Amino acid sequence: MVVFPNAHGFIRPHAEAKARRILECTGRVHFNIDLGFSSHSLSVMFTERNTIGIRSVRNIVFEDTDYDYAWTLWGNSTLGFLCYFLSSGKQQTGRGSGSKASLESMPTLDVRQLSNKALTNAERIFNELKDQEMVPFNQMDEDPVRHELDRLLLSEVLGITEAERPDVHEGLALLRKMLCQEPSIHGGKKSRVKLKVQ
Repeated sequence: MVVFPNAHGFIRPHAEAKARRILECTGRVHFNIDLGFSSHSLSVMFTERNTIGIRSVRNIVFEDTDYDYAWTLWGNSTLGFLCYFLSSGKQQTGRGSGSKASLESMPTLDVRQLSNKALTNAERIFNELKDQEMVPFNQMDEDPVRHELDRLLLSEVLGITEAERPDVHEGLALLRKMLCQEPSIHGGKKSRVKLKVQ
């Protein structure tokens, strides 16, 4: 989930005011609003320091940076993907497109309502999983990292444990499978991404 900037910006002469406005909107959490379901494995990317986004990767800036970890986990979970999928335009199979306006109206987890314990757990889970590779969303039903992310998010951030609510965990596994069978997600792609086991 951690990515690195690939460019540096320079302030043009006489553009200091515009640069200040842009720099006020930098953050560590970046949301992909033009997501290839069969090619992208992350909808939310995290940079270790504040970074400027681009047109299709919008910055998400919270008042409290403790929220960054929980929202990054949510955005890359099956439930977060479902919210994006339902809100995005699907003019092309295998791809969802959004805008700043659709992002602002997209249903999502209200991280401000999480307890301090849940936020602490989210940061720990993020650090455990941040360097793990995931396969594209059209294969999330067979992705052990995404399964673990979903399990830990439900159990340790949202408080829905497997012991108390096995039906919810089983339902989420079924949802992953059903989403991967959806033609507008897999787009007819036959090839599979296989990650090297280290």
